Amino acid sequence: MKECTKSNAAENNLPMRISKCSFFYFFVICIIFFISGCGNEDARTIKEIETSGECEPAVSPDGGYIAYTKEGEDEIWLFEMATEESEYLTNGSLPDWSPDGKEIVFVKDRDIYKMDIETAEIQRLTTWGSCFFPDWSANGEFLAFDCTIGSMDSNGIWIMDLSNDNTNHLGLGREPDWHPLNNRLSYVGGVINVLFGEIFAVDTSGENVIRLTDNQVDDYCPVWSPDGSKIAYVSATHIENETPDYFVYNIWIMDTDGVNKTQLTSVSGRYNGAYDPAWTSNGTRIVYARGESFERENVIEVINHIWVMDADGGNKRQLTGKVIETFGCK
Repeated sequence: MKECTKSNAAENNLPMRISKCSFFYFFVICIIFFISGCGNEDARTIKEIETSGECEPAVSPDGGYIAYTKEGEDEIWLFEMATEESEYLTNGSLPDWSPDGKEIVFVKDRDIYKMDIETAEIQRLTTWGSCFFPDWSANGEFLAFDCTIGSMDSNGIWIMDLSNDNTNHLGLGREPDWHPLNNRLSYVGGVINVLFGEIFAVDTSGENVIRLTDNQVDDYCPVWSPDGSKIAYVSATHIENETPDYFVYNIWIMDTDGVNKTQLTSVSGRYNGAYDPAWTSNGTRIVYARGESFERENVIEVINHIWVMDADGGNKRQLTGKVIETFGCK
């Protein structure tokens, strides 16, 4: 339940991503009003709802809300599942919920913050380096995140004890995600002489590292299922007959030992993709961001919106950024 942001990735042998929603998104777009047929009862008008896309979804523990990042604006919004309406929450990105649903952690100006949803009180948790990808442990006691400080010895994953703000440097990689039993983390790690990121799992002590992907493409954004039996992640597929080489990104799922890898989304096209998987608390559905491209005035533009699907990839449905039709003249 977090954005897939990266910074100073070259120091970690990982490809750079400034934010989950900006990896393939070179342009933030506005939907253009199209008005036609004034005076005709059957004339239709396309009305814009959002002026930018949505990405980095995080589902609340009760399943009632999705916190997400407003693409290109560094704002966190709340989408209510019952009404399908959104409201502004705070400035920032990469939101993640506390297990009791009362707080979120998020990134702002490369530091980690915590916010009380009801009171809007905000507390700064980090004051050093460039910190991203905060993930709250299921027992509510710890926060994992990655941080680039400048020294190779200090980069990588950190674990913060929220009771006293003490931190432990785990190293290893980036994009940590807690196992529901709080004893392991999945993460994205670099491999020497390999430009692609791969997915690993490790005990919180730093022992028992297991490599879960090894396919010579970029794999990232691993997230454990609520029962700990699966990991959803993003992986690339090479687009044939493209020069230079291009990849399309989709949501995949695998067992926690790395076997039975299954592709859940089938987005195609050079500039499109599916990103940022986040499980619902009951494990039956996965929320994600889907990027769509189109050409306007000879420029390819891409915008993301939040979608949801069943955990087996069925029943895909768009949640945010929908376009409504109005009839007649305005």
